[in-house]
Amino acid sequence: MLHRGTAICLAAGLLTALALAQVEERKVVYIYVSNHPANSSENQIHAFKAHADGRLVAIPGSPFNFDETSLSASGNQLFAVNRAAPLISSFAIRPNGALEFQQATNYARPNPNGCGIAGWLFSDRTGAGLYAMDFRGDCANNIYQSFATNGPNGKLAFLGSVNGGAGSFAGVYLPATFLSNNLYAYEATNNGCMYFAVHGFRRQPDGLLAQANISITLPTPHLHSDLRRGRRSRPHRHHVAARQSSRLH
Repeated sequence: MLHRGTAICLAAGLLTALALAQVEERKVVYIYVSNHPANSSENQIHAFKAHADGRLVAIPGSPFNFDETSLSASGNQLFAVNRAAPLISSFAIRPNGALEFQQATNYARPNPNGCGIAGWLFSDRTGAGLYAMDFRGDCANNIYQSFATNGPNGKLAFLGSVNGGAGSFAGVYLPATFLSNNLYAYEATNNGCMYFAVHGFRRQPDGLLAQANISITLPTPHLHSDLRRGRRSRPHRHHVAARQSSRLH
């Protein structure tokens, strides 16, 4: 069940389920997809309104010429990883679903020697926290960065980062998923069908993610199994985010 005033970042395979849930609660739903057009050097963001009969209708002005990859929606804001620079872009979502650029935050600046390439964005269940998964964020390991989203005009406040382990082995590789209590988040890794792990994190009162003291025994994987298959995507090609409004149809 989706709640009023929240937003979800989802894989393309969950698109229909989200739309149906929104229709049942009669919310306004906007869908945002970043993609790389053929014969283009930059990405675009396509924006749609989901109607009660399941139709997706392009929002006036779509596609928007913003060169972004991973997307995460939170309330009336859309956050995106810039494809060409180490930036998280903040966009205001207008009442008709159109996007307006607000400002950009340099996510590499707090990292040692400016290391790291952000691959994914995800938020907690309230939208108050935004998290970036940086490849080699400390110049060796993958990390999760934590940001507060309550600044004016889309301004992000850096809270800190947590080491997710070596990405070339069993370190974090994908977005983490928060439990319904919004306190614990987990990520499952399968690196090349060789290194398997489930990572647990605890959300601190200020929104900072920290390592959780968990112990997980994984079953022996089947040959050629892939824990990531349900969320596999090419990080710089197609990304989907959905935003629900508290306004009724």
